Amino acid sequence: MRHRITAASILTLALLGLLIPLAARASDGPEWLGTISSRPSGTTGDWIIGGRTFSANAATRIKEEHGPLSSGTCTEVKYYISGAANIATEIDSQEPYKCGGTGGGDNGGGSGDNGHRDSYARVEQFPAGLTGDWIIGGATYVATSATRFEQKNGTFAIGSCVEIKFGLVSLVNTATEIETAPSYKCDGTSGNPSTSRSQAYGVLGVFPAGLIGAWDIGGVSYTATTATRFEREHGPFFSGGCVDVKFQPGTPNTALEIKMTNAYRCTSTPTRPESLKVYGLVSGEVPAVNQAGVWTIGGVQYTATTATRFELEHRALGVGSCASVEYSVITGVNTATKISSEELTKCNTSTYHNHIYGVISAMPTALYGTWTINGMMIDANAATRFEREKGSLAVGGCAEASYYVQNGVNYADKIEARSASGCGGSATPSLPTTAKIYAPIDSFPTSPYTGAWVIGGVNYSADSATRFEQEKNAFDVGICVEARYTTQSGTNTLLSIESKSDTRCQVNATTVLRAYGVIEALPSPAGPGTWQVSGVDYSATASTLLKQEQGFFAVGAYVEVTYEVSGATLTALKIETHVAPGSGRTTRVVDLQRRPTEDTGEWMIEGETETYWGDPAIDVQISANSTQALAAVSPNKVMINSYRGPDGVQYITSIVTVVQQIYLPIIQR
Repeated sequence: MRHRITAASILTLALLGLLIPLAARASDGPEWLGTISSRPSGTTGDWIIGGRTFSANAATRIKEEHGPLSSGTCTEVKYYISGAANIATEIDSQEPYKCGGTGGGDNGGGSGDNGHRDSYARVEQFPAGLTGDWIIGGATYVATSATRFEQKNGTFAIGSCVEIKFGLVSLVNTATEIETAPSYKCDGTSGNPSTSRSQAYGVLGVFPAGLIGAWDIGGVSYTATTATRFEREHGPFFSGGCVDVKFQPGTPNTALEIKMTNAYRCTSTPTRPESLKVYGLVSGEVPAVNQAGVWTIGGVQYTATTATRFELEHRALGVGSCASVEYSVITGVNTATKISSEELTKCNTSTYHNHIYGVISAMPTALYGTWTINGMMIDANAATRFEREKGSLAVGGCAEASYYVQNGVNYADKIEARSASGCGGSATPSLPTTAKIYAPIDSFPTSPYTGAWVIGGVNYSADSATRFEQEKNAFDVGICVEARYTTQSGTNTLLSIESKSDTRCQVNATTVLRAYGVIEALPSPAGPGTWQVSGVDYSATASTLLKQEQGFFAVGAYVEVTYEVSGATLTALKIETHVAPGSGRTTRVVDLQRRPTEDTGEWMIEGETETYWGDPAIDVQISANSTQALAAVSPNKVMINSYRGPDGVQYITSIVTVVQQIYLPIIQR
């Protein structure tokens, strides 16, 4: 028995082999963790999880690996934002500890403050990997994978002064944060100080009218002296309020500082609740900045008080603008401590990649952690791929990073070493990419069309490998075309030229020149000057509109350039970051039912409840019969790459025919 394998079948296998890792890495957008307070009787409808409302539909995946999804269950939600609604793509039960559950333990602590503890003391012993047992000020603390480490005041070392925040979990001092601190906070410079300072939170009982004297805080007695500092930032002292006391342990405990603080710090939770931070679009009625009011950000309400800080570095806060909010949940209310305007890209879904080239200026020793590439901070984790075929990954070396943005953080999918030429050196780098332009033909050679072309004021060269398509219109001066090209040694070589309808080169019936490619050089800071995009120079002026909605301006970023021709100058009217073809984080093989008249229209996919539209930069490589209705006996298999926009729509960045061939064995008699 023999099997026949052809190039077409090899191509099919290669495409499907490519599909598997890409599909496995597909993202469903941002994630949320919290306990269920309300859910529908079935699975579809509104769920309230961690104070936020999520809408589940028939496509939502329900997972109960860690127990039933009932009220009080710790739950993770993957979702996307559509208008003001959070649409859940997956709801998954989690282990209780992820939501703060501990399974028991003494909440009180040795001083009886019944809550979070904070101490300053010197390090006597610590583990090499930071997680494990620490001995600080003579006491043993356990640092876990959830412990935060900060080294802003020097590095961890024997004898260094640290601040440790901890709680009792199953009678073990469990650190939530360990941070280096100025030496004076540990009262001395030796490695074994005789004294240390501590901090406690507790409900205020009896206290002296003149403040000097004995205070009852959380059932523990403290003595305030004339040297004690009193702070009333959160209001005047009153019995029953929550108090933060820094003190010198002893008999009695000598108070160094006493101040009112947020009520949540005096709850029975053994570890201090974290201050949360989320990104979202502003909607609804917008209160006045720097005044108390309720803000709707990402479809969730947050209450600003007179103490809330506002930062408007990027733009004014209005409906549709991107904002970050830092907040704590106090007695069931999302109370904002800080609201900031942000670049719109930070509010987009995490369902597509961006790219950046540049010199590595900082990197973690073990690869996992925060990298700085071309000035951008990018986090790498166990899911990040590291490639060193073209060089080494080291500080000062050149690298390309593929990353996505989730809740304002840049996460690396891949970090790849590049040769020095990728970072420019003394010359402008030429980055590998396939660029395209939508513009009318200015001039072209006669059939067979090889030779010099001028399209949209830019010179191109066609050769025998160039593919020509004239299905919409015959080539002629003024005819709108899509031209795909690469740049090598200063020559823009055409890969394909396809005639398009006039509307593809128009906006509101006015001809518009539009190009897509990667930034190879740009002014610093990004603004007026020369921008080199895939081998073509564009001149940006003070009136050029610059938009960073789908990534940040950097070498390697994919952009759309809208421009006009003035003599020999291409003047950019608008430059905005864009999702490159193939850069969506979801790749699948589907059955195509119908191709739209214009590729930027709606594509019909069999069995799909979601809406699919063509991205403006969509790369289409499908066979001619894909424009016809799907024949029942001949499924029209295509591979699509897509990302989800903030509006909930799936945008196709590339679509290619999947060749299917079935070979039957030859039976020899």
